[in-house]
Amino acid sequence: MLEVFGRQPGRKPGQKVFQPWIHSKTLEYLKTTPVKGQSSSQARGFIEELKQLREGEIFKELTKADKLQLINIQPQEESTLYAIIEEFETRFPEEVAEEIQALVCKHFPKQTPEGDNTASASAAE
Repeated sequence: MLEVFGRQPGRKPGQKVFQPWIHSKTLEYLKTTPVKGQSSSQARGFIEELKQLREGEIFKELTKADKLQLINIQPQEESTLYAIIEEFETRFPEEVAEEIQALVCKHFPKQTPEGDNTASASAAE
């Protein structure tokens, strides 16, 4: 459940308040993004392999927001990777983009218009 903290009439500061509309709107939005077909095991696998890239140096350098962007946007192209990670070209060597992109493609196969991933679609043929 999503909860909001802050000042609200009749509530003590910091008291939790459940906001069902935030929860439903967030879920509604996520259904329109690449995350809709994603499983928690895919995200965990991605993070685990990301931790191992270059002996963990890449994982340490990425911010929490960077990691969240990678999971939510699932950049299939290097240009998208450069766009979502702030100052990528100054923070990482050029080869890192290829390594991260390969991990993204491995754990989050590109979605077809029907919502099936291309790995499953090509395996069925």
